[in-house]
Amino acid sequence: MALLVGIALLLLATPGKSQMLLEGKIKTWNKGEGRIVFYDMITGDLTDMGSIDESGGIKIPLSPNFKEEVDLMMKKAMENAPQGMRMRKNTVASTFNCNPDEIIMTNGEAEVLGLPELELTDKAGMAENGYLYASNNQQVAEWLKSWGMENAGKGYHLRWYFVEEDASVNGECIIPTYTGNGDENYEDLTIVNLALKKGWNTIKTEFEELFTDQNGKTYVSRTVISRIEELPPDLNWFALGGKNE
Repeated sequence: MALLVGIALLLLATPGKSQMLLEGKIKTWNKGEGRIVFYDMITGDLTDMGSIDESGGIKIPLSPNFKEEVDLMMKKAMENAPQGMRMRKNTVASTFNCNPDEIIMTNGEAEVLGLPELELTDKAGMAENGYLYASNNQQVAEWLKSWGMENAGKGYHLRWYFVEEDASVNGECIIPTYTGNGDENYEDLTIVNLALKKGWNTIKTEFEELFTDQNGKTYVSRTVISRIEELPPDLNWFALGGKNE
């Protein structure tokens, strides 16, 4: 199993009015020019989402036509999909609603398109140089990479979502969660406070509190999800899971 090694990136720019441009720099990059891509498991295609220069500078443009571009990719994927397979569009309700009985929502049926998981590769699309995560804590990034199997840490991570129309989600959910150690459990609290705007939205998911079980494993016990206008000054990017790391 490859050793996960974080490579911190410094974010250099803020979004423009018509197109968000994410720029950063990998501090210890030594793999030359490369691509930032999305890998479609159905078609096997690599879609370019950004680029890396020789010094490790990255650029990820977030297109104002993202919905149309995704619709074309989905159409192509369905042409190659197994018979009977269907693709379900994500909405505000399906993406951000942790409990319908506890959440106040407007325009919940508005379509939501998230920036997909991004891979780092070389110019030919052959090298496996890891996945990108935006966070202020490497442990948070590693927890995300492990799909929640590793120890959780305090901090936040960012994701970018393209929303079809203005919408809002407000409320909180409390879910009793068992650790797997007999009757040991904790309350998992999620607070959602989103005023989503048509177009691109920067969503901050912050892990404010942790629960430590009897074996020392840590779990997120308080999460706050919000839309932010400006990128936090302590934001870093991490590349995790590279084949040769």
